[in-house]
Amino acid sequence: MFTRSQIIRSPLLILALVPLVVALWHGLQAPNNEPQPAPVATAAAIKPQPQPSLQWQTPPLPTVAAKPLKDHTARPPVSQQQWPYTPWQRAALANPHVDDLVLMAISDHGDSDLKQHYLLQAYALKPNDLLVNYHLLLLCVQLPNSGLCGLPFVDTLLALDGENLATLISVALYYADLGDYSQALHYLDLAAKGTLPEDYVLRHLRAMDASFQRQGIARSFQSLAEYFEVAVASSITDYRKLVQLCDLSQASAKTQQLCAAVGTQLQHHSKSALDQLVGGAVNLRYGNLAPAEYNLQSLQQQAKASRDQQALEGLEELFENSAQLQLDNHQWQEYLALYKNAGEVTATEFLKGYAYQVQAHQVRALQEQASAGGTNLVLSLRQ
Repeated sequence: MFTRSQIIRSPLLILALVPLVVALWHGLQAPNNEPQPAPVATAAAIKPQPQPSLQWQTPPLPTVAAKPLKDHTARPPVSQQQWPYTPWQRAALANPHVDDLVLMAISDHGDSDLKQHYLLQAYALKPNDLLVNYHLLLLCVQLPNSGLCGLPFVDTLLALDGENLATLISVALYYADLGDYSQALHYLDLAAKGTLPEDYVLRHLRAMDASFQRQGIARSFQSLAEYFEVAVASSITDYRKLVQLCDLSQASAKTQQLCAAVGTQLQHHSKSALDQLVGGAVNLRYGNLAPAEYNLQSLQQQAKASRDQQALEGLEELFENSAQLQLDNHQWQEYLALYKNAGEVTATEFLKGYAYQVQAHQVRALQEQASAGGTNLVLSLRQ
């Protein structure tokens, strides 16, 4: 499994990025009495909902012929019963919210039927939900012949989040996978002008926390480890596809300048250490920099990667050693605000600082207790 600290160790890894296959839930035995899924809608009952009007103008999207929806709404495949369920998943299945269904789809253990089952149920509950449509887009990159690919998820994403750099890059890579390079470059052009109001790691962290809180599961460091594993794994863009698009033999100098501009936007607007590193590497590759400038930026990026790695290292060990340590709502909101405004590294340092402070307090308390015990022992001996 790749951790974020492993991923950011080398800028060269980004340009040869292979699809990341992350085992999200492992090592747990499935219980004998799994809860039954809540009543679900049927595929025939799902009708595309009117989409919010776009806030900005885009060229007409290609007409996508509606494909018949395979009935993924029947009882989930038997393989569901073989899952190593976590306590959170067992609780969420009993009465699922739209976020729960999306998160269960992410945790599908490679079962494409089950992924489609949960995404269709989520779409039935809330067709204009941002994460639902984002994961429909990712599904249709993996399974372009899925019946769910006839749903208007691209229109919905652009209407809800059409100025977001991360969303625009995802849409561009979706069209590149379809072989529609004209549309792909159009959305890359928009991405080069986009910003990043909120990235998908942060959105998945919010969804995970909301789901855990609905199930009454404490916001402990043990829970946070599960938050991060799901949020990071489900939010890493396969930037290898971006490199492939920019490296097309017919790519013009203008296209490569466009790719460099997208890299610059990622580098300066993303709050994720990985995305910042990707952005810098893409900018170096396509920016047509003078040798001196190229060498300078390369050294600066290597230094930043080293600093980020040091800041992020030890987080998994901290989660393990401080599993029962809890964050209250104020501390959690402070973490989210730091991530959104200052970035992942600063937010991670906040978590580590909080844990170390608590640990130091506990050590002092034990030392004081031991000292008091020794004093009492001396007094008792004197008596």
